[in-house]
Formats: sequence, C-alpha cells, structure tokens
Amino acid sequence: MSMVFINKAILMQYGHSMTLLILQQLVTSLLIHFGRVMGYTKSKGFDTMTAKKLFPVSFFYNANVAFALASLKGVNIPMYIALKRLTPLGVLVAGFFSGKGRPSIQVSLSVIIIAAGVIIAALGDFSFDLFGYSMALTSVFLDHVPGTSGEIWCREQTFIN
Repeated sequence: MSMVFINKAILMQYGHSMTLLILQQLVTSLLIHFGRVMGYTKSKGFDTMTAKKLFPVSFFYNANVAFALASLKGVNIPMYIALKRLTPLGVLVAGFFSGKGRPSIQVSLSVIIIAAGVIIAALGDFSFDLFGYSMALTSVFLDHVPGTSGEIWCREQTFIN
C-alpha cells in the first residue's frame, strides 16, 4: 500500500506515468543484475527462450501497472484502494469462464458483498473522474491475467503440479 502513496505523490508532481513505470522496471532490473553479479542472488542470466515464453505474462503485468498508474492521476487514494478490492470479482469471473469451475456459495457471496461495498463507496465519491475509474477498473480485470498466464506457464515447465 505504501507504493500507492509513493506513486500518487510522484504523479502529482510529475504526470508522466509511463516514464514512472519504465524507471521502476529499470531500477528493478538493475538491482537483480547487480545482485546476481555480486553474488546476493542466484538468478539465471537472460535467456531468449524463457523471455519468449514469459512475454505474455510480462505484457499483461505491464498493462496492469500502466492502467493502475494512469488511474492514480484521476482517482483519490482511498477510492483507488477500494476499486482494487474488486480484483477478486475479476478473478472469480475469469476463473469461471476459463473452466476452473464454479466457486462455492460462501466465496461468491463474500465477493459480491465486497463488490457492493465498493459500488456504494463509489456512489459517494464527490471527485468522480470517469477516466480514472475506467483505468482502475481495467487494471482490476487485468490484475488476474499475469497470475493465470504464469500459472499455466509454470505448469507447462513442470514447476508446479
């Protein structure tokens, strides 16, 4: 959650969210690289075959982060956090349509109650920004895609059963 506050503060001063995304990724990549070079991590070097396999996961993750950062421009932090609480609804719907089966009644009711609370909170938001809300909701529904794609990739690589 602290990252939300940091990103919002930066975006209030510097409105280019894609530059922020690229800088965050660059710093992360450099930390991983130097950690490997200095012996702090045991990560593998760059492999083209693995990069090709991970491209869909990376693409959807970056799209999710890009939409989340764009939404922070127009949505206040409490509403952004509330909207991100809709992520289980996206996971539930995507899981149902991707063949993972129907969740239990208890799980479905819990998610529906959370979604209703978010909708009630959104109705009381006086600083409603359609662009910010649409970016946040797009981010919510992209939120589960990297996990699903990553899970499929790991199963194909026999990393998980």
